[in-house]
Amino acid sequence: MIGLLASLLDTYATIDTITETLIDALEQNRFELVDDLVDQRADLIELAGVSLKSLGDVSPEPLPNEVSDALTHLISRDQRLRALIVSAVQANDNQLAQVRGSRARLGSYQVHNPDVPELVDRRG
Repeated sequence: MIGLLASLLDTYATIDTITETLIDALEQNRFELVDDLVDQRADLIELAGVSLKSLGDVSPEPLPNEVSDALTHLISRDQRLRALIVSAVQANDNQLAQVRGSRARLGSYQVHNPDVPELVDRRG
């Protein structure tokens, strides 16, 4: 049981490190790093879930304080990460709206002249 507990705490520490790196990447608009970090984090969270289930199967006792504290810390980090992701999505939506507005304004400069043929045969 002690080995499972140590492994679980190590996994939680790695998840915390990756989460912090992911938060930094989002804050610095380094979106090229996000996909790999999210995949790594998801794999580790799945591993932690399996370890936690194994720990529960081995010991009927409640989780030690170290595990509960680590979970509480990871949940607070996850909430911060979610807020940053929502903020990034909203910023992206705003940028897309600006692009659509710019395209509409530029499109108004294209005046259709019915006297000019769409295709001109320049072959002679």
